[in-house]
Amino acid sequence: MSEPLLQLRDFCVSYGPVEALHQVNLDVREGEIVTVIGPNGAGKTTLLSAAMGLLPSQGQLQFNGQPIQRPTVEAMVARGVGLVPEKRELFTTMTVEDNLVLGAYRRRKAGWSYRDGLEGIYAVFPQSRHLPLRTRLWVEHLRSHYGRADYWRG
Repeated sequence: MSEPLLQLRDFCVSYGPVEALHQVNLDVREGEIVTVIGPNGAGKTTLLSAAMGLLPSQGQLQFNGQPIQRPTVEAMVARGVGLVPEKRELFTTMTVEDNLVLGAYRRRKAGWSYRDGLEGIYAVFPQSRHLPLRTRLWVEHLRSHYGRADYWRG
């Protein structure tokens, strides 16, 4: 079996004195689809947010075999890790295209032209090109998530 691409060991997250996650262990290998399932308040979002560097954490986090002592959003994005929020946490006054371009900033910094990626997304979802996010239907919201997660992952 291959080494994990993402590995958490004894991963803990606290909100002040309250420990929300206690010694979580998780392995994700390249190409795997892993789900974190639980009721509201179980810590699913807390786990993913802390692994992405949005919340302080304790324990071990390794990505691609490299330990990351204190994950930050910048460090995780630089490694190609992204988090697609479950809520409508997009810039709602911008168009779908504006949101997708914003999400591809790391690739643009490396000299990649995002136009080809956008054309691939619009080949699948042509009606989403210039719609403001605030006027879209729920299905179009999911389409934007698909584009951000699938096309910009690098």
